[in-house]
Amino acid sequence: MCNTCIQKFDHHCVWINSCVGLYNYRYFLMFLFLHSIICSYGSIAGYYILRHHIDEGDLYNKVYVNQKGERFKATFWIVLNYLQFKEQWFLIVFILCIVVTVMLWLFFLYHMYLVKQGYTTAETMKAT
Repeated sequence: MCNTCIQKFDHHCVWINSCVGLYNYRYFLMFLFLHSIICSYGSIAGYYILRHHIDEGDLYNKVYVNQKGERFKATFWIVLNYLQFKEQWFLIVFILCIVVTVMLWLFFLYHMYLVKQGYTTAETMKAT
């Protein structure tokens, strides 16, 4: 892909725009691990910010009224709907951060499994 020879070729990574192999695989794993930690931190911080917003507004003890005038005691889904209306972009980024965190951790653990087995990504793709 890069027109370069690499020992123990693993895969071409579009995120680092280079081939991953014998001499830079540890840096690729470090890249995945650090990004997993950063996204985990963002998810946890986002949770505490939303929790603070809920507690500060006492949202679970409020009564919500719909357009017909019907009154509802706060539930998780009503509070989530309210937050979606009031904090739309923050909620979108928070959910995206959670999804990316899960995917990064799974990807990192998959590569750690490959290291333990002594396989490369290229070898596992050819075997399937």
